[in-house]
Amino acid sequence: LFRAALYSYNKVRARGKEQKVFLSEEEDFPKKSSPKTLIAEIFFVTLHSKQRNNRQKMIQLKENQGIPRSILLMMAIVAGLTVANCYYNQPLLELIRHDLDITEQKANLITVITQIGYALGLFFLIPLGDMLSRKKLILVNMTIAALMAIVMAAAQNVWMLWGASLLIGACSVIPQFFIPIAGQFSEPKNKSRNMGIVLSGLLTGILASRVISGYIGEWLGWREMFIIAAFVMVVCMGIMLLMMPEMK
Repeated sequence: LFRAALYSYNKVRARGKEQKVFLSEEEDFPKKSSPKTLIAEIFFVTLHSKQRNNRQKMIQLKENQGIPRSILLMMAIVAGLTVANCYYNQPLLELIRHDLDITEQKANLITVITQIGYALGLFFLIPLGDMLSRKKLILVNMTIAALMAIVMAAAQNVWMLWGASLLIGACSVIPQFFIPIAGQFSEPKNKSRNMGIVLSGLLTGILASRVISGYIGEWLGWREMFIIAAFVMVVCMGIMLLMMPEMK
């Protein structure tokens, strides 16, 4: 069975005129192959086939030709989860103030600086979507947001919180990449509706983040809330890698 699968794999690659093959059609199958080697080879064939199929599916996404519902819903959900990074801190300010022993004014600046970071992200990062790969920009922003959430969870002074808040705010502009994507790939008659769906996810994240953050802060602590936020960003990165096509 293993050898038959390898033989079929070689025929498919030969039709595609690829130079490197896993096992040549003209050669006889190895008579002495260990089970571990064959299992590893089959795993490689299966993984390569899945990656090729995923690439083929992504290529089918064309401008003004319609966007799959799965990608649309994914963008709406991820939009809400990413913009939530800007609002987790608001119900936690009192807990942070007592833990770090800072004044109320310094604690309130955490929220202000986060929103300043968001404004800077809109001004400097969003225009890059017209020049660079949007998918790569989104993944980089998610990576930085996850790292900054960890920094906030480990912060021992307000200066660390301010710096991390500025960067996490700037990297939370990901929904502003999604909304144009929804408009670009949707059919003309569905553009407004699909952009509204993504925007609904954005607004839901803004409202729900405060409630969730308040409960988790009282139950586990404010540092644990930012650890959870970092984990959520890592999950979103995995979803993006699996579902979002390459685009500019």
